[in-house]
Amino acid sequence: MLGGGHVLHPKMRAAILDSIERLASIRAKICIDQNAMKKGVIPKDQQERFHQRGDYFEFNGYLLPSESISITMNGKIVDAIHLLQGGAIMANSQARSQITTSDINLMHPPIRTTENTVSINHYLLRRSKEIIGSNDPNRKHSKKLQKIITFENMYKRIGIADGTRKQKFDARKIALKILDFFVESNFITGYSVNQKNDSAYSVSIDF
Repeated sequence: MLGGGHVLHPKMRAAILDSIERLASIRAKICIDQNAMKKGVIPKDQQERFHQRGDYFEFNGYLLPSESISITMNGKIVDAIHLLQGGAIMANSQARSQITTSDINLMHPPIRTTENTVSINHYLLRRSKEIIGSNDPNRKHSKKLQKIITFENMYKRIGIADGTRKQKFDARKIALKILDFFVESNFITGYSVNQKNDSAYSVSIDF
């Protein structure tokens, strides 16, 4: 699934295992004080989990606690990855009610799977979910995000902010194919490309 299908290219396998190993090795410290509580950083119905009588809460943990095993089965390498419960980011996100879900099919657009296409798809899916969620009329206390995704921000997030013109052109082309797929999947109803200084600057999504 992480590699985009049933056939996993050796390069993608190595990239996935390397990414998980790096995340599993990073410790994070998340501090929440009483002032943050008053601002609603943690929803009121969740605050009791963090504060009994004190005014300060600190969570320390790894970003992605995991264990894995690699075996050769019928001449093929099989990697089993067990994601252990919790983790600093997961615990913090659950407390803030920031977990979002989506149809798993949206993670598999009909394009060739590479590190770049996976990154672009993930970025567009996450940003679209954030925009759609913030504009939900039932979420009265959340700030509504503009229905715009800039290409510059996309370049930054996928690691090609200093890339060549061709790299950025190819990334935009892939992004539009993914957005077409989102429309076909009824995730969004449409989108339009905005120009600035005679070049594609951003996309506006409709839902």
